[in-house]
Amino acid sequence: MNLTQKTFIGIFWNISEQLLSRGVGVIVTLLLARFLSPADYGLIAMMSLFMSIASLVMQSGFLTALIRLKETTQDDLNTAFYANLSLGALSYALLFVCAPFIADFYDEIRLVSLVRVTGVVVVINSFQIVQSAILNRKLDFQNQFRASLVAGISSGVVAVGLAFAGLGVWALVSQMLLGAFLTTVLLWHFQRWRPSLSFSKKSFLDMYSF
Repeated sequence: MNLTQKTFIGIFWNISEQLLSRGVGVIVTLLLARFLSPADYGLIAMMSLFMSIASLVMQSGFLTALIRLKETTQDDLNTAFYANLSLGALSYALLFVCAPFIADFYDEIRLVSLVRVTGVVVVINSFQIVQSAILNRKLDFQNQFRASLVAGISSGVVAVGLAFAGLGVWALVSQMLLGAFLTTVLLWHFQRWRPSLSFSKKSFLDMYSF
């Protein structure tokens, strides 16, 4: 299969992932709306800005930096992997410490536990950056599609069940945690790269500066 064919197939799977993921998301949201209150969604919205900032700090452009490299070495991949884990842990630590201040800002005490639990998503996602980068470099969007779809449907079904059981906003938190966990596990299953014990300062500086 030549590069043009791989590109067209990659585009097909990428578009399919976007459409089906959004479709599944809409269906799950409609089902959840029957059991959850606007206040539940409001609590998630209050956290969204801080979760987005934490995710940006964790990623720090390493995914894009790995994709744009002409060739990647084991040192490059190891460096990005350990850097993302460290930044993910740092981001979560900041969320954990700042949770009471976020709760005070919104005058909503429930945000303390919600932020601290939901923040684990950032740590989980830090494990999938290198796997995603390698799959992107290979134009292997099919396996990313499979991981995203299975994780989206599974976490959605669990969330609807928990919402039906009366868990409220925690159903949404569970959906985010389970979705991130399943996506990470499946990406590690589809992409067999594994880290080794090496770290390159030069590689880190090159990628981080990008």
